Amino acid sequence: NEGDDSSKINGVAGKGAQTFLPASQLLIIPVGDADWESKSNAVFGEVVYSFADDFKVTAGLRQTWEEFSVAFGPTALVPAAIPEDTVKFKELTYRLVADYTTDWGLLYASHSKGFVSGGFNAQNPGPAYDPETLISNEIGVKTDLWSGRARLNGAVFDYSYQDIHAQTINSQTGLTNLVAGDEATVQGTDLEFNVALSKSLTFNTGLTYLFERKYDKFDIPERAGYSAIHASGNLIAGAPELTALMGLDSDWKFDAGRITSHINASYNSGVFFD
Repeated sequence: NEGDDSSKINGVAGKGAQTFLPASQLLIIPVGDADWESKSNAVFGEVVYSFADDFKVTAGLRQTWEEFSVAFGPTALVPAAIPEDTVKFKELTYRLVADYTTDWGLLYASHSKGFVSGGFNAQNPGPAYDPETLISNEIGVKTDLWSGRARLNGAVFDYSYQDIHAQTINSQTGLTNLVAGDEATVQGTDLEFNVALSKSLTFNTGLTYLFERKYDKFDIPERAGYSAIHASGNLIAGAPELTALMGLDSDWKFDAGRITSHINASYNSGVFFD
């Protein structure tokens, strides 16, 4: 069948085509042998002060210390053992929230800092990646309507990331690798509505729209097995512009017991995976 693509048998099609091995002939190669240890300690405190019956401020601080160690044994991809390496991180994070309560709900504003620790890639020997930090600003409202039968919540938010984490893929082995970029921004709005249609039926719906979702600065130099990354200005992976959902919950009670059910539908406008 040389030169004839009309005949395809077991993955062979025409001159120069590849032959796929049956599963019994595939090789299984260990690609990682890591001895991993992590430690985390933290001290946290929070103060709530009421300026009036309907107005309060919450302030919190958290000091975190983390330590990661990893050593690699020899494998087919890394023929020589790599001795233990240790990295330490410490981070002071905080939370500041102002709440104002009304007859119909709650108004709030918050400013906070959080972080995701850095560490090593347990699959791949290499340098440690930095912790990811996030500065979050949010203004929102939580309402109770129709004598508590319905709830409408809404918020606008601004997230500023430093050393944002992302995954890359080793072009030679296919293994994933976690890296830390420089800066990223997410801005958007969030709406949520729930209503009790009856004693047994509850309808809920939600909508999130991101009007900013990009890597402001993301440049990673090339290293063994990994191409350089130049993603500044790109859309953030895994962050759809629009997300929507709705659902219906039922809870029917009988003398012999109860029957509960849930049906829902969701939509997102599409994401980049890398």
